[in-house]
Amino acid sequence: MNYKILKTNEKNIGISSKVWETANEIKIDKVEWKEYPYCPETTVRVLAGDDGIYVRFVTDEQEIIMDCKEVNGDVFKDSCVEFFFKPNPEENDGYFNFEINAAGTPHVGYGSGRSPLRTRLSGIDASIFRVETEFPEKGFILKFFIPYSLIEEKAGKIGEYFMGNFQKCKEKGNTPHFVTWNPIKTENPDFHRPEYFVRIDIEK
Repeated sequence: MNYKILKTNEKNIGISSKVWETANEIKIDKVEWKEYPYCPETTVRVLAGDDGIYVRFVTDEQEIIMDCKEVNGDVFKDSCVEFFFKPNPEENDGYFNFEINAAGTPHVGYGSGRSPLRTRLSGIDASIFRVETEFPEKGFILKFFIPYSLIEEKAGKIGEYFMGNFQKCKEKGNTPHFVTWNPIKTENPDFHRPEYFVRIDIEK
């Protein structure tokens, strides 16, 4: 299992841009924990622009919860989409966790593991992530942007490829769920497991 991020010359890609049709699509559909069987149909597409990475999730989740409005708060308890990735896996073990709820509230961290090896990226203007959300008849659509400048500031140069995983989750409500792109074989839900990251290539 792997994924290839295609390049685009488009700038400031919006949530409804037709350029998303050119991106490879993958499904987030791996449910490893039997006590959480709910699996909303969720897909993700990623594009590499000149100035950063664009990510777009589409999910048909029905019970949408979006209570958290505090940047770097507990967005994972709400209806949340996530992208965890190592930007330079051949040179260091640091990885980013981008977690954004349906309200568009981001939680972003970087480090080689959980605290104290991991830090939340505080003091950053959340508008740099250009988060957009839409709410069709079913579910929600969420787009965000990851500037190369932020990646390089925290992790150094970007490698030839990423290692990562995509997730869909929610702890609250009647349909808690923990769904992944690549399976995570742990006893309990735990997305901070880089040993289960898989290769994500970037078009040259």
